Amino acid sequence: MAGAPVKVTLYVNQDSDEFMETVRVEGLTARPKVDVSRSAVVRLALRRLMNEMSAADVKALLEQQEVRSSGPGRKRR
Repeated sequence: MAGAPVKVTLYVNQDSDEFMETVRVEGLTARPKVDVSRSAVVRLALRRLMNEMSAADVKALLEQQEVRSSGPGRKRR
C-alpha cells in the first residue's frame, strides 16, 4: 500500500538511536553517498517485519515482553 508518508512519533532506546546514527554515517561516507535517514532505517525494519510476521505474531511476541511503567507518552490507566 504505497502513498504519501504519514508522520508518526517514535521513541527508541539509546542503543537503537546509536545504531541508526552509525547507519547514517555509513551512508555519508559511502561513494557514491547514500542518503540514509533514521526514517529510512525504520521503514526498512517495518517492511522486513511485515514480510516475516503477521500482526498476530507481533502482538504475541510483544505480550511476552515486560511492560514499562515509566517513560515518555501517556500515563497508563
